[in-house]
Amino acid sequence: MVPVFTTELLSDEAADRLRADLDGYSWPAIEETLGGEAARAVRREQRLPALLAARAASAGSAEYRWIAVQARLFLLGDAVAYDEAVLALPELFDSPNLASAVLQEVDHPAAEEPTGGAGEGVREGFVPGYHGSPASGGGTQKRLVRARFQIVPIAIPAHLPARGSGMAPSRLLVASDWGELVGMLPTSDHVMPVGGATRTLAALADYRPGQRVLDIGTGCGIHAILAALCGARVTATDTSARALAYARFNARMAGVRLDLRQGSLLEPVLPSSGEQSDVQSDDVQSVGVQVEPELFDVVVSNPPFVITASAVRRQVVFSYRDGGMPGDSLQAELIGALPRVLRAGGRVWMLGNWEIRDEAAWDTGPRRWVEGLGLDAWFIQREYLEPCRYVEMWLRDGGLTTADREYEEAYAKWLTDFRDRDVVGIGMGYVLLGRPHSNLGTDQSPPAAALVSSDSADGMPLSAPATHEAPAAAWKKPWLRCEALGGPAPASLHDYTERIWAQRWLLDRSADELAVLRPQNNCVEHRLHIPGQSDPFLVKLAQTNGFAAEVEVTSAVAAVVGACDGELSLGVLCDAVADLLGEAAESVRAEVLPAVRELLALGMLTAWE
Repeated sequence: MVPVFTTELLSDEAADRLRADLDGYSWPAIEETLGGEAARAVRREQRLPALLAARAASAGSAEYRWIAVQARLFLLGDAVAYDEAVLALPELFDSPNLASAVLQEVDHPAAEEPTGGAGEGVREGFVPGYHGSPASGGGTQKRLVRARFQIVPIAIPAHLPARGSGMAPSRLLVASDWGELVGMLPTSDHVMPVGGATRTLAALADYRPGQRVLDIGTGCGIHAILAALCGARVTATDTSARALAYARFNARMAGVRLDLRQGSLLEPVLPSSGEQSDVQSDDVQSVGVQVEPELFDVVVSNPPFVITASAVRRQVVFSYRDGGMPGDSLQAELIGALPRVLRAGGRVWMLGNWEIRDEAAWDTGPRRWVEGLGLDAWFIQREYLEPCRYVEMWLRDGGLTTADREYEEAYAKWLTDFRDRDVVGIGMGYVLLGRPHSNLGTDQSPPAAALVSSDSADGMPLSAPATHEAPAAAWKKPWLRCEALGGPAPASLHDYTERIWAQRWLLDRSADELAVLRPQNNCVEHRLHIPGQSDPFLVKLAQTNGFAAEVEVTSAVAAVVGACDGELSLGVLCDAVADLLGEAAESVRAEVLPAVRELLALGMLTAWE
């Protein structure tokens, strides 16, 4: 029987020793050691090219040897010779008991696969105090060891370190259960490695020193740790005790403190009539009756939003991805409760999915979720999946293939559930929310609401505030935008979305009020001509960054956008173009203004003072 790893082995001392031993263990170092082709294979969840390269490198020069051994152990799940492990992890092996907690001894490289599932049984590892040399020759088997869990170096998003007063490292060490890369199948309480969705959310969210941050469904804790590295005070919740144990271990390796609480979604931070769920924190506080909700400046979440048919859920429950609620109601309930914990001016960054029903627009559900909440909201649908593709994706994620007897049974139950509820598609994407400083029509105005792009003409930094503020009247009604953007993600996802978020109040202004516009350097114009004809049959504006959006425009719109230089109001420009074209000014304004709003919303135009 494969020995089972329990998170009780994740001690503070082990984290401290691993942090010291893995000081040079970074993705650039791994890529340099293994080569670009092998590193790219790992990103595709294919380990064999990297395994071959790492085994060769671990027998080579000292310059690359120890990074290769560490990668074999903690990235690739390989078995390595005991003496190699001792030399690659000297601090850890200084305590044989800790080494036994982190690594397990195996008889042969293929004898055992990496562990990392549920259960309480733990196989004995090393014999404490024994440090003999591995046997060689004569057919005698060397002593081999394998890591009990994965540790992956994760680069910190480029927009974050500046927020932490230059104290943040360039990468994190993130421990988790073994995943698809080493062929492990998830169990019900699986703690996921860092994947594409996690990286996307990290690229979206932003944190500042002194903020109170709430990470809902923290998993291995990466978002909470990123916030703490930026100087925020962080509370992180999860239903899984194993996830919280990993989050605590990872926080220790990063040198930060987290307030970790076990419970579902917002439950640990909302008022309760009884005693709260257990709190696991570095301060080891107990929480009794709570009469007031806690308030946060930032909420970040990659919640367990996967839509699972109840008949399938009875077969197996994966708590890391499925919150156990019908349809997409978990996402709706979570969003609906956010005003209870979000301060004025607070922000929410979240990933999610939503059901699309027959003959309904894709954003029907998201619009309903935020109705009456008083929150500004921006839903970006990045992907649309038919029910078949959605089910196939999550069956595969759960380890089922067409070769498994249960595959088609679960597939049929899942599709039947969608069909019975008239679900024709599932949208997946980003949810950006904010609580305005004032949405009651008072005289209170929010802070400067427009940012200047880093690729603007005079090279001002992205975070430089414009000199104008949003009129208080602009905040009487919450802002809501839903759009489907399927192109490649921007190089700097946070910077792109923040520029648009900051000038969202401009999107319903009149032509005369839009006085300070100019095109971004990433906005280009394409004119398509039939050979031999001077007039184009199609004019469109396109992004070279952003989501690579393209907007078909009229000649009048192209002329006005080309003339936007931050000097003349949009109304004046419309009137001038109307004179040139010999058209009525009001007609040109009616033609141009909707297009300008769309270009502002896509980040192809920006506010400028």
